[in-house]
Amino acid sequence: MSQLAKQERRSTRARRELDTEMIMTEFEEREESVPLTKHYHLSHSFHNAVSLPAFLNDHSGDPAIKDFIPNLKDHLLARLRRLEYDGDEWIFASDERHSVQFVNLNHVSMPKQLQVNFTTYDIRCDKDTLHSGQGDTIMMYSREQGTDAHPFWYAQLIRAWVFCIYYEGEEHDMDVVWVRWLGVEPRYQWGIGKARLPKVGFILDSESGAFGFVDPALVIRACHLIPVFTEGRTDSLLRRGPSLACPNDEVDDWASYYVNIFADRDLFARFSHVGVGHEAQYPFLGKMSEEDISADFEEETLQVPDNKGPPREYEANTMDDAVGPLNDSDDEDDDGSGDCTDLESSLDEDGSDRDSNSEGDNGDAYDLIL
Repeated sequence: MSQLAKQERRSTRARRELDTEMIMTEFEEREESVPLTKHYHLSHSFHNAVSLPAFLNDHSGDPAIKDFIPNLKDHLLARLRRLEYDGDEWIFASDERHSVQFVNLNHVSMPKQLQVNFTTYDIRCDKDTLHSGQGDTIMMYSREQGTDAHPFWYAQLIRAWVFCIYYEGEEHDMDVVWVRWLGVEPRYQWGIGKARLPKVGFILDSESGAFGFVDPALVIRACHLIPVFTEGRTDSLLRRGPSLACPNDEVDDWASYYVNIFADRDLFARFSHVGVGHEAQYPFLGKMSEEDISADFEEETLQVPDNKGPPREYEANTMDDAVGPLNDSDDEDDDGSGDCTDLESSLDEDGSDRDSNSEGDNGDAYDLIL
């Protein structure tokens, strides 16, 4: 009996130490996810460091890591040379790739959380927190041109990395997001006037653009995808079985997804082309215009019921007349939001951001990119 008691005490002590270590790790990551003056923040903890060669060797049969190092070097080299990002990764020769040297691949930081700060439609500060390997989805501005171009690009977050790079005599710490791309459904019409949500699906794993790397500075925010349940699941997009690209140990994918543009008011404002906090994105939008949203209101008057006397009519010619304020707290904190400057238009074409300062508490408005 005494031996059983000793063994139980050892097990209890070890379990308490493990729980304490996990709590400290979560506390460190939670403490680091505080800054709101930067567009994004990656959690840093010594517990998250991995050996990249061992990591790739453990997943050697995974299609997601095909040509991982060459593609990663192409991405890093394009950013180091400040080349414009248009969605297609630059491809460099082998001697050019050799100019990018990794510092200590046996200790590479792999953050578990990506916090993205953004400016909402009503010029207030908000944030999304995404977790690596949990199926969280990001959205970016589309670089496509034309009347049929979709305003945004979508990708599923696989992992986030922080690499120490030696290039042309200098060391650079570079944040990278490893993603699995989703493509827009071909010949699919969507919009409020058509009462249909945008529809997307994962790119076939055999195509070169199925997986890629993204600068976190180009991420707008998280988005919400709804599986198209009627189309079921499939293993034709990615070979059946465990993969880093499949969250929660799933072995196949949903055939397609709807983009939930009604997940919150800010997402709706981005897709509907309204909100002073989104002026920087307006040149990218060509799918849903103000006329599309107010199509049901045109050539129509709204009458207020249950009024005594002659009926009062309100002409609904514009969105401002037809739709009331989108923010329930517009008449609150007037002095806190009046001094906020919208810096979303300061986003450079290459996605880089500029330094910005914040004022006030969380309830005040902040100067933020995006």
